[in-house]
Amino acid sequence: MLLAQDGAPAAATGSMLEKRSRQADWNATVEIHKNGSLLASIPVSEPVAAVGYTDTEPITGTAYGEENYVLKEGAYYINHYSDNPVDPSELNTGGKDFYIIRVVGTNGRHAYIGPIWVDAASK
Repeated sequence: MLLAQDGAPAAATGSMLEKRSRQADWNATVEIHKNGSLLASIPVSEPVAAVGYTDTEPITGTAYGEENYVLKEGAYYINHYSDNPVDPSELNTGGKDFYIIRVVGTNGRHAYIGPIWVDAASK
């Protein structure tokens, strides 16, 4: 994966804007999530970076049990970052794994890629 960042600070208003530096910030972490769990964190510190990761674990698919959910305000979510509640009885990937790539900048910005679905036939 090739990552290109703009390095600009996140939008802010008032005193928050005054506290933030106008200096470009290239420090970020590329997070690779597999089936809703963090698989790898890769730091980057350049405006353009080639990031690679190979998952050597077998494709198993995901079926969620109670231990896989996050309970927030009386609703279930697939992870701490999710803002969409889910019905646990409807979550089963039918033998497919899914990946989500999350880029988290120290400047307050973040971006997502995914979901990326893979199954045994896609190898």
